[in-house]
Amino acid sequence: MSEVTKTREKLVDAAIDYLNTKGSEKISVKKLIKLANVGYGTFYNHFDSIEAIQIEALNKTVKNTLINFKLDVKKGRRLRIHFVFGLAERY
Repeated sequence: MSEVTKTREKLVDAAIDYLNTKGSEKISVKKLIKLANVGYGTFYNHFDSIEAIQIEALNKTVKNTLINFKLDVKKGRRLRIHFVFGLAERY
């Protein structure tokens, strides 16, 4: 994985963590770059806006949830799904 890809993933993961703990109302570029330990320029090299990273965080969360759901179903597990800040999360 390239450094550019790692940095983008670090930003997306920071957004997912923030959204899961604080919700979407108070999210900001300033808060995300602090969590990801990157600068403003780095953020804007990867995303045009806070909304763009929220969309990518949503997509990653849904994709991972569906992959995990599929794996658990193959193993015969029953699952309950609930929603956190509008994103599916299994427990």
